[in-house]
Amino acid sequence: MRTLALSIVRERYAIWPDLAAEKLAEHHGCSVSRETLRGWMIAEGLWRDRRHRLSSPHQPRRRRDCLGELVQIDGSEHTWFEDRAAPCTLLGLWMMRRAG
Repeated sequence: MRTLALSIVRERYAIWPDLAAEKLAEHHGCSVSRETLRGWMIAEGLWRDRRHRLSSPHQPRRRRDCLGELVQIDGSEHTWFEDRAAPCTLLGLWMMRRAG
């Protein structure tokens, strides 16, 4: 069953496992759950799960030099120029160090 399903998916439905499982059942009479098919496709290299497909949206942060050092940034949008210009964002930066 596995080899049949994967050969059909490889030939015709190299797409999302949910849609591939639906097409297998609808057109080929091969009823496999989408999670089972997803696992088979991952094992065969036909599909990568989201965790491995997407890169991390966060950049690694450099370690601070001082233990207990904290940098806090605050931004507030306001009409700083009394409606003579578009609202602007003021950024405030605070650096705090723990004593000791």
